[in-house]
This record gives sequence, C-alpha cells and structure tokens, in this order.
Amino acid sequence: MILFRYVSREILATFFAVASVLLLIVVSNSLAHYLSRAAAGSLDPSVLFWILLYRIPASLEIIFPLSLFLAVLLGVGRMYMDSEVAVLFATGTSLKRLSRWILTPALVIAAAVGCITFYVGPAGLQAANTVFDEQRSRSEVDRLIPGRFMNIGGGSGVVYTESVGEGRLGRVFVASAEKDEQAFVILAPSAHEEQLAENRYIVLNDGVRFDVTPGELGGRELRFDAHGILIPQADIEEKESKLKIWSTMELWDAGEREHMAVLHYRLSLTIMVPIITLLAIGFGRSNPRSGRFAKVIPGILIFLLYFSLITAAQSAIEDGQIPTWLGMWWIHISFATLAWWLLTSDEREMKKSGGGVEHAPD
Repeated sequence: MILFRYVSREILATFFAVASVLLLIVVSNSLAHYLSRAAAGSLDPSVLFWILLYRIPASLEIIFPLSLFLAVLLGVGRMYMDSEVAVLFATGTSLKRLSRWILTPALVIAAAVGCITFYVGPAGLQAANTVFDEQRSRSEVDRLIPGRFMNIGGGSGVVYTESVGEGRLGRVFVASAEKDEQAFVILAPSAHEEQLAENRYIVLNDGVRFDVTPGELGGRELRFDAHGILIPQADIEEKESKLKIWSTMELWDAGEREHMAVLHYRLSLTIMVPIITLLAIGFGRSNPRSGRFAKVIPGILIFLLYFSLITAAQSAIEDGQIPTWLGMWWIHISFATLAWWLLTSDEREMKKSGGGVEHAPD
C-alpha cells in the first residue's frame, strides 16, 4: 500500500504540473485572441471571462490524456533512471503489479475525461455559442468605444466618436477609402443606428461629407440633414460546429453517420487514456545510462499518431468510408497490441535466452 501511494503520488504530481502548464498556454493564447477582438469592438470585454471559462472543458479533453501520457512517461523513466524499478523487482514486485498501480489513477482520469467529453465539454461549447450569438445581436453603436478609431462591421470604414449613450453617438467622424474607389470623410455632431429590412445603417445628423478621388486634386463638399451609411455584416466569431455542441443523447437519438462519428470520437478520448498509460509504461522503460528524457520525443510522436488516427477516422466515418459498427475500435486494438508488445519485450528476451525472473504472486 505504501508503494502504491508513492507511485500514484509520483504520477499525479507530474500530471497536474503538466496539465497546468498546457492549460495556461491554451488559455493565454485564447485570451490574446479574444482581447484583440474586444479591442476592435467585436466583443464586449465583460464576456471574455465567461467565454474562456466555457471553452476550458473542451480543451481538457485533449490536455488530460496528453498530460497523463507525459506524466507516466517521465515518472517511469525517472524510476528506471534512479534504479527504483530495479529495487522493486528485486523485492518481488512484478511489472504487472507496477502497471496496475499506475493504471489505478489513470482510470480515475479516464472517468474524468469521459465526463468532460460526453457532458461538460459540449455544454460549455453550447454556452459559449450563446454568448457569441448575444454579441452578434449587439448594436454596432454599442460596440464603439469613445475616443478611439474603430472599424465597423469588418469593412474598410473607421468611426471615431467622443461619446456613446443610449444608442446615440456624439461628435462623429467617419472615413472610408476602398482601393481605386472614391474616398469620403464625414463629420457630424450626432448619429444613431437604424435597421431597414435586413440591413443596418448608421444615420448621421446635420453633418458634412467630403468626397475625394485618390490621385486627383479637389473634391466635393456636401451638407446634409441626415445621411445613412450601410454597416457591413460583422463576423464576430466562428462558432463551434453544430455537432460539437450537441449533447450525447441528442447524437444517439439522431443516429446518422455524422452523429455516430462524433459519438465514436468522444468515446475514443476516454478509451485511449488507459491504453496510452500502458504505452507510456512501455516507452518509459529505459536504461539508467540513456537518461530520463531519451524516449520522450518518440513517445510524443506515438501519441500524436494515435490522436491523428482518431480524428482521421472520425472524418472517414462521416464520409461513409468506415462503417459505424467498426468505428475506431481497430485503432484502439492496434495501439493496445503495441502496448502489450512493449510491456512483454523483456519477458520474450528472457525466454529466448533461457533465463527468467521470479516475482511475488500478483
């Protein structure tokens, strides 16, 4: 029991450390992206925290398996390098028993991954999509920040205003210049937004418009009581694909190829956890002279190959190239066989040489 707690603590400590670093990288990258969108006025800064929070579970679907794989790979490698495994074997502990000790926390993590991928992750993505829908429905006027030049609707025009309040703008400057087309500048003491049919306009009041043509001298001055400018449709954010946010029961009830492909993908993320754990144990076994990190790169390549095959199989199932009854089981069986081959390599070598090692009963 003491040895089991020691091995579990070694694996879990590394797992949480690696997962924290990977999660920090993912969140930092997402935060930088959404901050740039908020600075451009596409997103309200007050919703950034919620968007990041809702999308974290979907990231953990991959972060947890990868973190566990690296934790076992590094943990087992350190134990071999420090000759701790040799001491365990000398006292009667078999590789089979050591693998069971490592698999115990791995199964707990597999259960967590299953809960995330089947329930928490899709719910989080659905909540994030709801926030994006709310941001998309916001008025363009509400997105403007006083005292800053801002783009409107992703077009070429920029708007500057000194004040924003109750759907109205105060002291407005508008400029637009398409390549090889007429450019204009508009000044107005006030403006507001109006919608006609499916189009939205910023209507400027009691202002003046200056039209100029690039490369030509002079221009035209036009004073107006009301002047409307079409607002291009803004691309707030690409939402997650519809099937990603479907609940597990909705996918199961639909039952089409594309729905079953997503179910197979979610199930595979859970099944792969114990398999990559055994793979990491096999790859982590090394000679003390080779160093702790000798097999990290080959191990990561194997993990990436495993995950790439899962994503490729999902597309193949959607396209009908792989039957739904077969799914991704052939991938799991292949990598489980590879794990078994790695774990039994020493035993096969001993049998060939006619030797053997006796261990305490498991």
